[in-house]
Formats: sequence, C-alpha cells, structure tokens
Amino acid sequence: MDREEGEKEIKKSEEDEDREPEGIAGNVLKGLGDIIPGLGGLIKGLKKSAAFQDRLKVIDAEVEARLKGKGLTEKEGEIYRSRPTVATPKEVPVELFDEGDYWRVIAELPGIEEKDIKVDLEGARVFISVNSSQRKYHREINLACTPKGDLKKVYKNGILEITIEK
Repeated sequence: MDREEGEKEIKKSEEDEDREPEGIAGNVLKGLGDIIPGLGGLIKGLKKSAAFQDRLKVIDAEVEARLKGKGLTEKEGEIYRSRPTVATPKEVPVELFDEGDYWRVIAELPGIEEKDIKVDLEGARVFISVNSSQRKYHREINLACTPKGDLKKVYKNGILEITIEK
C-alpha cells in the first residue's frame, strides 16, 4: 500500500469515528451518551463494529414495526416477519370453599358491573356468567352434592362472593 492509499484509509477511519449511529436506536444511544458520563465514549468505540451497526438496524426495524402495531417474532434469514397476535381470554380465578354448613364461592371479576353478572344454581352445579360490552365469561362449578338452600351473592370491589347452604 502506498502513502496515498494509507492516507485515504486513515481519513476513512476518522470519518467512520465521527459518524453518529443512525436510526432510532442510534439516536437514543447518542442521547444517552450525552447524558450518562462515560457512555458516549463506549458508544463511540462500539460504532466501529459492524455487528453493532447490524444490531442497531434490527432494533430499528423492531421499533418501527411496534410503532405500526406489529410485533416481530420470527426471523427468516435477515428479514423479520410479524405474526398476528390473538388475544386469549383470561381465566377468572374462582375458589370453592367447604365451610361446614355452606359452600362459599369466590370469583375475581374486576371492572365488571354487578348488573352484568348472572349466577344460577342447577342441581349440584353453580353457573357464573358475565355478559358485558367489555367481556364475556362463563364458568361452571360442580359441588359435591345438591344443596338444600338457595344461593346468596354479594359483589363488591371486583370480588363476587356466593354463599350456598348445604
């Protein structure tokens, strides 16, 4: 390599050092480097790495996709594709307690209005149904035997408590 080529390499290396990381992730890191002492120098050293630049590009693609409402979940070569997310119904915690002369059923139903909750007793089965604009839910609880008494329900602060005489 002659002197002229060497000077070009040095100049290119200096330009690369002065080059700021590009994209969203690069700008975030630059901003953090300006705020946190010592981080700016670390980022300056890392930006010379091709692997670091590639990772910044992947992070930028993920941020862009998430801003557009798509999550990146699978990698095909160097291209990420998004998989649609499907909301799964959340299971409502329900507990059944044998209290001697009666059963107590406690169900957590936060954010539901009492008028949207329906509780029925058929034989040895208790049915809890929720039908609101926000949520639909149905649960069946089997008791050990058919109760003799009626059920009483109380709903307060998102907790449904059902008492059934044996």
